[in-house]
Amino acid sequence: MTLKLAVATSAFLLLISCTNTVQDTGNRQTSTQPQAVVQSAPNPGAIIATELSLNQIMADQDWVARSPESAYWIADGSGVLFAQKREGSQLRDWFHQSLTDAEAHQVPLERLHHYAYNDGVYSQDRSLLAYTFEGNVFVLDVQSGVVRQFTRDAVLQSQLKFLSDGRLSYRQGNEFFVVDTLTGLTAQLASLATRDAPEAMAEPEDFIAREQLALIDFVQRERDARAERFEQQQTLQQANSSVVAEPFYVGANKRIVAASLSPAGDRILVAISAQQESRDESDIMPNYVAESGRVTAEEVRSRVADAKPVEHELLLLNLLTGDQTSLSFESLPGWDEDVLAAVRIENHQAQGKTYVSEHKPRAITLMFGSGWSEGAIRWTDDGSSAAVMLEAWDNNGDRQLRKREF
Repeated sequence: MTLKLAVATSAFLLLISCTNTVQDTGNRQTSTQPQAVVQSAPNPGAIIATELSLNQIMADQDWVARSPESAYWIADGSGVLFAQKREGSQLRDWFHQSLTDAEAHQVPLERLHHYAYNDGVYSQDRSLLAYTFEGNVFVLDVQSGVVRQFTRDAVLQSQLKFLSDGRLSYRQGNEFFVVDTLTGLTAQLASLATRDAPEAMAEPEDFIAREQLALIDFVQRERDARAERFEQQQTLQQANSSVVAEPFYVGANKRIVAASLSPAGDRILVAISAQQESRDESDIMPNYVAESGRVTAEEVRSRVADAKPVEHELLLLNLLTGDQTSLSFESLPGWDEDVLAAVRIENHQAQGKTYVSEHKPRAITLMFGSGWSEGAIRWTDDGSSAAVMLEAWDNNGDRQLRKREF
């Protein structure tokens, strides 16, 4: 209640201050900035009522207001962009409010990609602004206002980042690409494969297979030729920079949880976990208000009591050497501590049993937050070190922020 009162009081004082500023124009120069942001479109659905009925409260919110949403500045600072709910619809339209115009105007659909840079990233000198629109990559020259499109396909691009050498990197699925914004040349930096590394040839599985190789020269020659081609391709990928490098194989039955490229473009930090179903076939819930008019069964998440431990593994990939290193959690305090020993002892005693506490690795995962734009992995500007936010899966309050230098 105190916080609400303080906020309301501040808003009231600000309103009084603005009113006095507008009225006191006799001895001051008139400001060129608009005194208020006018509504971009009338709202005939809005009403003024002293008493509200339940039907009115539960009605479409147009009667309250269609206020501006998700506002952000134009790249050159000349105005503001904002979204507004369309009357009688759940759709939103985008509007441009110039600092010199009294009214806002709607941004045409064919121009939306020119202004979708709210979550964009700047180059080091802030001359370029990179962003995605409908999954494609665009770059805005801030000074000239020219927008260039670098991808146009059905595959979504994400994790845009300007590297220390000026090139722009982005992630596409489990692959990382880099594009030269001057020439438009795009190159693949790395590919992450959730399978085991291929072998030149597999060992014979049984006695019959071994005898087949020993007695039939043709089979042996085919086997030797395949091994030779495999080695030749490996050598070519290492010696020729124009050929895409071999993928990093993180193992079969693995899931890539997160991956972050360093600003230097020479390393990738990857978090993986074992493939694990998030729900069971029995995790369903009836939906009594469906479009079909009938009760439908909806697939939902598993019950909390049925949740199984999840553990993440951190891998450091060196794009220059092709090395792949697993980072251990053993240096973390309490990584093998039985933090719930007291609870388990009490539960066992209630059942007439004896609980023996033991040290064993805890399930540790990356910590995710809904408001984190860059995830749980953050690099320094030069890419020489990274910080990773970790937490224990048992939710016992243990959180670790660890820095790793390379």
